[in-house]
Amino acid sequence: MVLLTIASVPESLDVLRGSDSLGKTPGPIPLLRGETPVSLTFQTNGYAPKTLAVVPRENLALSVTLTPVAKPAARRAAGRKVKDLEF
Repeated sequence: MVLLTIASVPESLDVLRGSDSLGKTPGPIPLLRGETPVSLTFQTNGYAPKTLAVVPRENLALSVTLTPVAKPAARRAAGRKVKDLEF
């Protein structure tokens, strides 16, 4: 086994391998030692997920930053105050 630790923005991302949850950042996340790349997905609400391939041959430290997802236009408009719509 190797351990993966992750510095993430935002903090406390879900770490997935396929549909299997491996834990949350910062970890540590245990992975079977090997030479084959493992695809890990990092996600949380309000942010676009990011998938990275890691080769778990030794303990790893990663840094992951997710990009905020823009709010849909309909949701932004719904949040406007009535005075914002005056002519």
